[in-house]
Amino acid sequence: MKQFNLQLASRIYQILEDAVPGAGEVTSVSSITTFFKYLQLNAHMQIKEQIMAIALLQQFIHNQAKKSIHVLNKQNIGTMFVVLIIITMKTCRDVTPPNSFFANEFDIQLEVLNKSERTFLKVINHEVWIDENHYSQLFEDIMKNVIVKTDL
Repeated sequence: MKQFNLQLASRIYQILEDAVPGAGEVTSVSSITTFFKYLQLNAHMQIKEQIMAIALLQQFIHNQAKKSIHVLNKQNIGTMFVVLIIITMKTCRDVTPPNSFFANEFDIQLEVLNKSERTFLKVINHEVWIDENHYSQLFEDIMKNVIVKTDL
């Protein structure tokens, strides 16, 4: 699981580095790994949700570019990352922790979190469904790297 978390965090970090100028100044593979470990322990985040989060992040960044807007920046990476997790969990689960749980856990004003969630959904055109082939490809890519790193 440790190698999986590391590969997942590396993938997300690379996506952010490619899309957000200065992202490396405010986040790291280590901080993303810690964030996911925290969510696994405190919100019971599952592997499926972690893969979905990558796909939704890619979709968000793609739509930003397509619409020629720049919502995600180095000042709001943390809040938007929490929003990404909220939307992912709401997509994957029947019952999710309320936004107030995340607001309290990450010291974000509830109003800011709610507004950020609406903005995220607007950017992705409320399209939270991820193609099964895309999901499978992401999972396989991460698992290949986990297996390679474990074998070394």
